[in-house]
Amino acid sequence: MKHAILYNESMSHSTDIPLPDDLLTAHRQIRDQAEELRKLQLQIEKMQHQLDQLLRQLYGKKSEKLNPAQM
Repeated sequence: MKHAILYNESMSHSTDIPLPDDLLTAHRQIRDQAEELRKLQLQIEKMQHQLDQLLRQLYGKKSEKLNPAQM
């Protein structure tokens, strides 16, 4: 299942963040951000799985059973 990336208002102000002057520092910063992004994506996937389980538990097969008297 693909997940939408939520846009945060603060994302539009990326020019306010000072950028490093040297390439090595920039690469380290990129690696750190990529690792943080990976962790957040895993957290989102875990939470989505938990939500799916809870919704299935709440609205799953039990709630879909038909009462024979209704047929």
